[in-house]
Amino acid sequence: VIANGGCSSSDEVTITNNSPSTAIAGGDQTICGNSTYLQANIPSIGIGSWGLVSGAANFEDNSLNNSQVTDLNPGSNTLRWTVNNSGCSSTDDVVIYNDLPYEADAGADFEICGTTSPLYANDPVIGIGEWTVISGNASYSDASRFDVTVSDLGFGANTLRWTITYDACTTFDEIVVINNKIDVYAGVDQTVTESITLLAASNPTAGSGQWTVIGGAGNFSQANNSITEVTGLGSGLNTFRWSVNINGCESFDDVSITYNVLPASSFVITESAGCPPLDVYFINNSLDGLPFTWDFDDGSTSDKITIKHTYTESGVYKPSLTIIGENGEIIVKDT
Repeated sequence: VIANGGCSSSDEVTITNNSPSTAIAGGDQTICGNSTYLQANIPSIGIGSWGLVSGAANFEDNSLNNSQVTDLNPGSNTLRWTVNNSGCSSTDDVVIYNDLPYEADAGADFEICGTTSPLYANDPVIGIGEWTVISGNASYSDASRFDVTVSDLGFGANTLRWTITYDACTTFDEIVVINNKIDVYAGVDQTVTESITLLAASNPTAGSGQWTVIGGAGNFSQANNSITEVTGLGSGLNTFRWSVNINGCESFDDVSITYNVLPASSFVITESAGCPPLDVYFINNSLDGLPFTWDFDDGSTSDKITIKHTYTESGVYKPSLTIIGENGEIIVKDT
């Protein structure tokens, strides 16, 4: 308004304030994954939209204040909430920390014939790895190594877990290692004086068993039975093996049967009756070189192979030949 005396002149101007509502992107988040829901304000003036500042992100609907965001990079991702109104804007940033470590991969399941094997999980670039036992039995040389050697595996299925931890987030994967090696027992070693005996091994709960001759001699009545009779033993040491086969994995144990063959005691005499003085020749036919003793049943003895003995008194006598075997066996042969 311009005034002069009683006269005036006026004009008007319009000032339009296009400031939008103040953008509020919400609180920073730390998550164990690559997706979350955002928590920006709903603008009362203007229109909001989401954008990426750093990292990676895909918005389900970038115009929604609470849009789902996916495909976040590991680590820090900065997202911006912008409210626009007629060329004016207000912005605010939110940081989403994706602490999810690399996806754990324990490797493929496998079977072994033993209690020790190397494992091959993925090497964590982000996070720290650790092996644990879920079921069965196992010991690790270094549980933090992705390529650890595992030992003391139990028979059958052993479930092992590879876990990767980063801050408060974890991923894990499991592997099943089947150990087909079992403890086999062939029985107690024996010493026998006959060419036949009974073998009694452990009865397998899985697989098939079989007896074989490792040394010496022997014939099995039931070669595929854990309990079997063996005949035709060879003189001295005989070694037999009880083997159990599970999916191509052979476990075995040996048992020793020592057959001590008793020496044969045999002799002949030239006379069996007559008038005293009666001369009788005694001849030892046991030609095995073992110690022996003659007992003429009249108080006289001898250790000669062939000897003439005279019975001077009438009577009935039972002379005998005693042989001592290599293992101390005493064999007596009389008339």
